[in-house]
Amino acid sequence: MNFSTQQPFKRTSISNWTCLLVMASIFTLSGCGGASDSAEEPNDRAENDGSVNDESSSDTDSDTTTETSTDPTTDTPVANLPSNGQSNILLIIADDLGVDNISLYNEQPDYSAATPSIDAIANNGVLFRNAWANPMCSPSRASIYTGQHAYNHQLLTPGQSTDEILSAEILSQAGYSTALFGKWHLGWGTHTPDRQGFDYWAGPKDNLSDYYQWTKYIKASDGSVDTTVEYSGYNEQNYATTVTAQDTVEWINNQTGPWFATVAFNAGHTPLQVPIDVGDRRDLNGELGETCDNSTDTKNDCFRAMIEVMDHYIGNIISQIDSSNTVIIFVADNGPAAGTVEEQDGTPFLRNHSKGTVYEGGVNVPLIIGAGSNITLNIGEQNALVQVQDIFSTVLEVANASSANPVDGQSLKPYLDNSQVQNDRTTLYSELFADSGTQGTVDNEDNNYWAILDAASQVKYMYVQDTNETDEKCFNLLTDITEEQDVFDVTGDSSDMCNQLKTQRPCLATGNCPTF
Repeated sequence: MNFSTQQPFKRTSISNWTCLLVMASIFTLSGCGGASDSAEEPNDRAENDGSVNDESSSDTDSDTTTETSTDPTTDTPVANLPSNGQSNILLIIADDLGVDNISLYNEQPDYSAATPSIDAIANNGVLFRNAWANPMCSPSRASIYTGQHAYNHQLLTPGQSTDEILSAEILSQAGYSTALFGKWHLGWGTHTPDRQGFDYWAGPKDNLSDYYQWTKYIKASDGSVDTTVEYSGYNEQNYATTVTAQDTVEWINNQTGPWFATVAFNAGHTPLQVPIDVGDRRDLNGELGETCDNSTDTKNDCFRAMIEVMDHYIGNIISQIDSSNTVIIFVADNGPAAGTVEEQDGTPFLRNHSKGTVYEGGVNVPLIIGAGSNITLNIGEQNALVQVQDIFSTVLEVANASSANPVDGQSLKPYLDNSQVQNDRTTLYSELFADSGTQGTVDNEDNNYWAILDAASQVKYMYVQDTNETDEKCFNLLTDITEEQDVFDVTGDSSDMCNQLKTQRPCLATGNCPTF
């Protein structure tokens, strides 16, 4: 595979990743990516307690391993994403986290959180720079689990659920043990995780109102467990990120066959509270659990500290299990909330272009896919247009499973091992139907946003309909990374492409667009 070392088209003014990650048989950081002079270099952070360079002492993982072929002329392992249904799959989902706060992306190095454990996943894998999600958590998570856009899976806004078959159910039928740890937020009643394919679930129902004082639901699909645990008190053992990580490790280390574990951290969703002090967490002034309100500690510092604690525990999970035969996927559900954005000239990170919008700050999310030491993948970064729906197809390919329903995703295997022709996706699409009236319905009081990006021209069309305006916008991301120069009504090639893109909304072909 030919990994590009050129500047990514949407980030030309700010990214200076000019080297490739070197091949590593275990997780260690390579030192690529230029941080600011005042920031720690990634390889300086690799030896910290939260890094992922431990093959684990656990011997309870699957006995199966993936055979890796070698190039007879060089004895170099040939990249090969396993697809025999015997490899484990660890899917890690962060909440409200943009590319600006993953240090290896180097998109905003002056303000980025320190994320050595997340960065290390790319040491044996691929960092995707142009991945799109839905800009709101529940629809985006449903897309990750179903491989469909929101207009297809019909979970259009938080508070709703979907009746589509989730990846966990398909993998369970394929012989995998399945579990979800952490946030659900995809419905209740008959739509709890244990009723939608997960053999086991331990985590909060939706968002948290306090990271230290909260209710954990524990449910098993066979009905053997259905209980709750109440956490109260400002200490490490009650911190939701800690609990989610510990529950994950305990369950994985009890598995004897292939498993699929989703780790859905609540971090860095609000409330922004002073987290526990572990790993590379930055110094804060407030007391444990104190709400960050820009007086004692800024919201931005608190948010980044929460991400740094999450990163520490991601490292703990991978180091405390036998990850050697595991495909590891890290993704965020949408971009950062407005209050956590550090605005900086020349970057796309603007508070009014964040979560809840179809600007780049709302839809462009971090996506990194790596693997343990028994699996060899391509290594580097990839600028191809991908979307979170592709995670569904990729997970099914690893599990040697298939879906009977049509999906909008495509397997990312061609980018991970170059064994297949790369996908021919020429556009990216995202949408948001924000429910501002009757909960759980779509009506004329709701917000209707959607955007489509053309790969060749790098022109992006955006439709905005809410109580304040109904408008069409268009931006050339090559020359306008901040999306502030609307060229929709301007004569020229960009404007011509805008008018073409507005007719290419995917749901138009099926007549399945939500009506208002």
